[in-house]
Amino acid sequence: MKDARMSLLSARPESDDEHPLELLFACHERIRRFTATADRLVEYVTKHGADAEAQEAARNILRYFDLALPNHHADEEEDVFPALRGLHDRALDQAMDALLIQHQALDEVWRSVRPWLADIAQRMRARRGG
Repeated sequence: MKDARMSLLSARPESDDEHPLELLFACHERIRRFTATADRLVEYVTKHGADAEAQEAARNILRYFDLALPNHHADEEEDVFPALRGLHDRALDQAMDALLIQHQALDEVWRSVRPWLADIAQRMRARRGG
């Protein structure tokens, strides 16, 4: 039996494998949060320019969508969807097909927005000479 104190001190499960669906749902929440931040950033940069706060927000968005989101999509497309398709449920299959279309649309939008965010994230370094 595990030491109860250790589990109380841990902010995360012992293994990410213990709660995989919760991790996927949490990722969806982060997608919504970073998308909302990007939406607010448009107005913010218009009013304040690419100041330190805007640059930090842009870097955080870039980090998430460049690193975590592709892994999340791969988890869904390579692990979750094939397992669910094995249920042979037409409605579920249609929902997954719709999600795949959403993944593709998100990738296209990301490719168009990323250069703008990268420019904001790099402005301070360029002014400082490196």
